[in-house]
Amino acid sequence: MPPLLISRDEEADVKVAKKAEELDGLSNYLDRWPKELPAGMKKLTAFARETVKKFNIIMLDEPFERLDKKIRTELRSTMKRLLMALGESVLIVLNDPEDALAVADRVYVMDNGNVVQQGPPREVYDEPNSLFVMELFSTMGINRVGDNVFRPEDVILSEFGEEFIPEHCGPYDSKRIICNGRIRGEYVTLLLPLECRDMDSITLEITKSFDL
Repeated sequence: MPPLLISRDEEADVKVAKKAEELDGLSNYLDRWPKELPAGMKKLTAFARETVKKFNIIMLDEPFERLDKKIRTELRSTMKRLLMALGESVLIVLNDPEDALAVADRVYVMDNGNVVQQGPPREVYDEPNSLFVMELFSTMGINRVGDNVFRPEDVILSEFGEEFIPEHCGPYDSKRIICNGRIRGEYVTLLLPLECRDMDSITLEITKSFDL
């Protein structure tokens, strides 16, 4: 608000109140100092401050950092909705690929200051052009078996695949389990469908991999 007052914007109060209404729950915090706001509201306040005036491009630097998982997930959903409604160009610097997958329309992956791949986030995730990009966008890490590197999620059940011997399995989410076991004589961790939880031997196909 102070920048609007300094610029003698006569509609400052109206603009701030309207922006607060657009941001879930922010109206309840208009009379508080920034240091008194909850973590999620601090992030929303920063976003509101950047969007209450009209710009050709808005730049955000790590808007989801230092938030716990629940607040982070909720804020990503809110931010995506607000960005779509805003309809302006927004440049966001992110270190977490999950954040990029959740909010971005286009991703630019940088390594040592150079753009190494760009495209819609789903395309970058599904078709990484290097081991660096594959590993960056693999939240479960990667597996190395011999000269092959692959993500745990790039494995499917297939009668024409390779034998996997699970040694320990536990729940991962409502549809999958996470299993430690052996394939080609090496120990790996894989995400598998729930129906695999009681199997002693599983035939798998690796759908995407990189050769070292």
